[in-house]
Amino acid sequence: MLVNGIVEWFPWLARQLVRGAASLLQPAWRARYRDEWLAELEALPSGGVTRLVWAMGVLLGAPLVRFVLDRGEELEQALPILARNTVEGMTQLLRNRADVLASLEEVFTLRAMEHDESQPRFAGLPVQVDQFYVDSVDGVSDVDVMQVLEVGDGTFDVEVILDLAASLDVYVRKSEAFAYEGDDIRFSDYDWNEGFAAGSLSRRVGASAWVVYDPAEEMFVYASVGSVWDREY
Repeated sequence: MLVNGIVEWFPWLARQLVRGAASLLQPAWRARYRDEWLAELEALPSGGVTRLVWAMGVLLGAPLVRFVLDRGEELEQALPILARNTVEGMTQLLRNRADVLASLEEVFTLRAMEHDESQPRFAGLPVQVDQFYVDSVDGVSDVDVMQVLEVGDGTFDVEVILDLAASLDVYVRKSEAFAYEGDDIRFSDYDWNEGFAAGSLSRRVGASAWVVYDPAEEMFVYASVGSVWDREY
């Protein structure tokens, strides 16, 4: 009973810690970041312990935040360091750190090239693509962070949905390939095997994946692609 009573006070205490952290900033910044931190706090799982631990981290990091602000730098550069284990924190990290976004593009390029999709649907193509492989990725954009999980080795598993500017190796039935008159697909081998022709297609596609962020290296180090689909379909 006593323990339960104490735990019930954790959400209130967490809010007080966040307000205390904001009070350590210069007056011009206090209201803005108090509101932002409180909003992030409310977005966390409702368990009191989780929110209390997060709030303690914000409080401990507040002197660093003040130092950054006093040097005339935007807090968005420092805030993800405090909150990178949240969806909002990881989103800000990707939005404000070009080098981190570049590392995501790099690991996604390497891993996406091992991915294939069967019976995909493409908008505007008069032929049915039987299968495609991602040949190369020229860029990533519109990254949505869906979930962030901290794992035992200190890294973070991050679920993302994003857009790729990609070059695809596609396989189409020979009869459809010979009859194709468009210029989206560039056929390179009409006799790839007994039933299919091979070609390439440049396309903006969507993808879902789990990626691994290493805070020690401040970069993404691995990606596991779940699915890839035509964004225009």
